[in-house]
Amino acid sequence: MSSVVEKIFPADSARPEIIVKGGNLPELVEQAQDALLRDCHPVLFQGSGMLVRIARIAKDKQSRGLTRRAGSLVVMPVEAPWLLERLMVDADWLRIVCEKKADGKEPVFRETRINAPEIVARTLLAKAGEWRFPVLTGILEAPTLRPDGSVVSSDGYDQESGLYLDMGGAAFPPIPERPTKDDAARALTLLCELVKDFPFVAESDRAAALAAMLTALVRRSLPSAPLFGNTAPKMGSGKSLLHDLVNILATGRRCNVMALSDDAREEKKRLLALLIAGDPVVCYDNVDRPLGGAALSQALTQETIQDRYLGVSRMVTASTRTTFLANGNNLEFEGDLTTRVVLCALDPEVEHPEERRFDVNLLEETPRRRGELVVAGLTVLRAFVVAGKPDVGLKPFGRFEAWSNWIRASLVWLGMADPLGGSKRVEERDPVRSGLKGLLTAWYSSFQSAGKTAAEAVAGARFQNEEGLQNEEGLALREALLEVVGEQKGEISTRRLSHYLSKYESRIEGALRIVRADTKAHGGAVRWSVQPNKETVT
Repeated sequence: MSSVVEKIFPADSARPEIIVKGGNLPELVEQAQDALLRDCHPVLFQGSGMLVRIARIAKDKQSRGLTRRAGSLVVMPVEAPWLLERLMVDADWLRIVCEKKADGKEPVFRETRINAPEIVARTLLAKAGEWRFPVLTGILEAPTLRPDGSVVSSDGYDQESGLYLDMGGAAFPPIPERPTKDDAARALTLLCELVKDFPFVAESDRAAALAAMLTALVRRSLPSAPLFGNTAPKMGSGKSLLHDLVNILATGRRCNVMALSDDAREEKKRLLALLIAGDPVVCYDNVDRPLGGAALSQALTQETIQDRYLGVSRMVTASTRTTFLANGNNLEFEGDLTTRVVLCALDPEVEHPEERRFDVNLLEETPRRRGELVVAGLTVLRAFVVAGKPDVGLKPFGRFEAWSNWIRASLVWLGMADPLGGSKRVEERDPVRSGLKGLLTAWYSSFQSAGKTAAEAVAGARFQNEEGLQNEEGLALREALLEVVGEQKGEISTRRLSHYLSKYESRIEGALRIVRADTKAHGGAVRWSVQPNKETVT
């Protein structure tokens, strides 16, 4: 008995037909992936170990302490309901049903349109490592340069770099193919004019501000980049405005801002979420306490961070290629972060800096001139590449070598001051550094290099010596101990002191360092010895 499949609706030649029948799930999943890949402008990507898509948010949105502005371009993990709808758009899903005739005639087989099976979407989402979708390395809203200096300036997915550019309809002039040093100098003049009314303390601060702008334009092509901090003695000095200019060049909008978290675990999860979302620039705004933390330090120096992501049952790995900014009054950094910062200091030297007037309204002028300013920044960087990235005699900047050899060096090449000129101010305002330096100095003054246990050091921190006379060394040691391990009611914990000394063992501050002595005290307690550091000058 022969049978005929009757089509009860016209076929859509633009979409494949996928016939669903029992036992063919693997085939259905592959056909689903084929249908999604037919579009020459991909809408699905693989990134951070997940299937992701790109979208713009319609209005301002707050999530986990981060405020994103309306129009922000973000990367979003794909969820099953969205994928099911997309599968319905990209393919016709059919089931063949048999209609038996009561009069004994041959049954009729008909195609019936159905919804894409949910099991297909969920299975496809779970096939990490087996997808054929393009790999997404980052999203952009302005032209950029690849690591070799070549240009990415066309909307859509760039196969070579894995970057996706969506300029949102903005127009940008062409980037010169082989700009000269003179071209770069003229381009840099445009950027300098943009920031001419800011009250920079030193020329290195001006260079630091420009370095932040250049970094944001090519951050996706740098393995690591420092955090850019803006500091001033008083509010209204232009710290946030200067950072808004960085983001306007990169995205056309003012900065997305993030509040500090007191929870280290929460901070790492927040960082992971924003890195997955692909924010090109993130600003810690109005920081009112020393900024530090292992998670942020890692995000600045490592190319990826890894953790569990909310709603995903496995570890995900996110690229860290985001430009981090921070601003605050008398901004301070602590711990490892002090060596990962480019500081820009502003000081209007007036009582009411908020009353100062700029020659132009930069929040209106910069978006209007965004195209020429972005191309100016890229011209500076491309000209330096075309010139062969000449050596300009800079000291190494450990962990940020690629950034230093491109962004920093290009500015110095054009006669600007070194953007790292303010790094000493960061070190001087580090509470960890100053506390340790104070303790080592006071300890050495009291005991020289003699080995002492934590308990013996606390006992030696006395107001008076054995003769009842004022003990200046002991008083200084007590004050230093209270600063780093002091507790309520002026008590000093020997347990906390032992942990503190272990944590900072061999770290050099003020040409001194603390090391474990050769002999231990009765009961096995560790003796500690502060010794002058024997540095070799070359």
